[in-house]
Amino acid sequence: MDITSLEQKAIDFARRGDFGADARQTNQELTELAPTNQGAWTRLARCCIELGLLDDANAALEKVLEMNPQNTIARSLLQEAIRREVRLAPPEPEVKRTRATKAAKPKKAAPGTARAGFGRAQFAALGQLAPASALDSLGPVVEALLMAVNERPFAAKVVEARNRAGQSGTKLFRRNSFYAGGEGHLYAFHHGGRWEPQINVGFFAAPQWGRAAIRAG
Repeated sequence: MDITSLEQKAIDFARRGDFGADARQTNQELTELAPTNQGAWTRLARCCIELGLLDDANAALEKVLEMNPQNTIARSLLQEAIRREVRLAPPEPEVKRTRATKAAKPKKAAPGTARAGFGRAQFAALGQLAPASALDSLGPVVEALLMAVNERPFAAKVVEARNRAGQSGTKLFRRNSFYAGGEGHLYAFHHGGRWEPQINVGFFAAPQWGRAAIRAG
């Protein structure tokens, strides 16, 4: 099938609201024949999102945004892919700390258990979305990471050291304690702000900072 016929077939799928396996295959073939066709890549990404193939969706969206960073459809789909990924991740169980559990080692996740993380897709979103949109889309992922840090043995030691210094707080990080630092940058300070001893975490996107990185210190 020639490119024109293949694209018309892909558009017809989209008009019918059909983003299933056949639509995905059609758009996949179109991207191979016309790799600079942004519409084919965004439709392919939409199909992958609806089919739950979020890694494939993110890869397709990265292709589009490399060609056109201002592609609003791709940016919107990237946010949707992140939201789906967050919803699919199992919630972290709340752990009530007592004197008996403070020194306990954190439980290991069961084999095969999925955990939310800050990976390629999240860095791509951070680099492409406006600060407010990045904060909204990536906030649940960042918060899950901060709450996981709270359960690490060193976190209790930091809290204890701060308490000895007369500072308040029972956890290293509170919920909603992360902020946008500008384009391609999110950060979080521990409860109590900049009082020593302190720890802060920063997330940096490659387009603005030269490399994708997480800083903690």
